[in-house]
Amino acid sequence: MVFVPPWDGAAIPQGWASALDDAGIIFVAANNSGNDAPVHVRRMPLALIAAVNVMHRYQVDPSRAFVAGMSGGSRVALRLALAYPDVFVGAFLNSGSDPIGTTEIPLPPADLFQKFQTSSRIYYVTGDLDRVPYNDDRASARSLADFCVANVQMVTMWGKAHVTAEESVLSNVLDGMFKAAS
Repeated sequence: MVFVPPWDGAAIPQGWASALDDAGIIFVAANNSGNDAPVHVRRMPLALIAAVNVMHRYQVDPSRAFVAGMSGGSRVALRLALAYPDVFVGAFLNSGSDPIGTTEIPLPPADLFQKFQTSSRIYYVTGDLDRVPYNDDRASARSLADFCVANVQMVTMWGKAHVTAEESVLSNVLDGMFKAAS
């Protein structure tokens, strides 16, 4: 899992380590790639470099290569999943996203977009008390539906505001992603 954080550090979000270990997932994130870093010249390239480096260093099953992000990092993660469905087979979008097919997030070339539409697994996870990202995620998911993206799931963290997903939520999302991959 390539994680795009909203903060500058590359640490695993609190409570995620055991869920990642249980699922056999390698976690990678870049330092100094938080919300203040430029998206197209820093955040996205670092995430791609991280994915390629981990895949070359370890025996990674390509059907389990996901991108994830929290808040502003989630918005970048969707861009990566959309632009590179040949690298990332899914996205875990925690508390923030944007509609696709806009000038800000254009659709990729037809062959890549078809792969995204039919093969990508997209999970939105947001707290119901996190009103702006909650509504943004719904608008983003509607745009995916408008463009016939097949496998989109919405998960609401009830009673939660702008927080990273709890371990149990992450575990359930990962189970769903892997079941969809089989």
